[in-house]
Amino acid sequence: MILSELSWRAPRRNARAMIYSGRFVLSGIVCVCALLAASGCVTETTSSAPITNREKPSRPTRPVGVEPQQMVLSAGMPSDADGNGFPDQIPVTIYLFGDARQYAMPIAQKGTFEFEVKSRGGYEIGKWVFSEEETARAMADSPAGLCYRFALRLSPGKDRIRSVPVSLRAIFTDAKTGQKIVSPGSATVRLGNDD
Repeated sequence: MILSELSWRAPRRNARAMIYSGRFVLSGIVCVCALLAASGCVTETTSSAPITNREKPSRPTRPVGVEPQQMVLSAGMPSDADGNGFPDQIPVTIYLFGDARQYAMPIAQKGTFEFEVKSRGGYEIGKWVFSEEETARAMADSPAGLCYRFALRLSPGKDRIRSVPVSLRAIFTDAKTGQKIVSPGSATVRLGNDD
């Protein structure tokens, strides 16, 4: 049966309702078709300037004499880099700060980093020492300012442990002054697997 046949046979008071409902259905179909047609369109807003030519965020210049005095240590979720089912690589980000009254932004400094991962019982699971050159290569820029990013990878076989929380601690040794800056407290991550 065709819609026109239905409206012809329907009583007069229902004919108007069918016409309105037919218009409603027709306008709904048109809207759905328009949405489907528009869903394939993509608008991208990217800069045409190459990445190397874009301006970096401007930060205040570090005053002379501001040396690192403290650090902020942040550890991410460990991942399984070798695919054996046990997390063995810990992403770490460190910010060094001087006297906040003189300069509140994170600072960069020549030096070395040392990291230790220990179980709650004090058993050493991993230790890493990064030279001045490795530390310089680890320097990065983040929205918060200059930072150091490291990927701490456990030695083969050291990752095969029961799932336990471990403590990560960092020590920075300033190349200029020899001063050691130790992370306040430690970052806790979970290593191992119970499966």
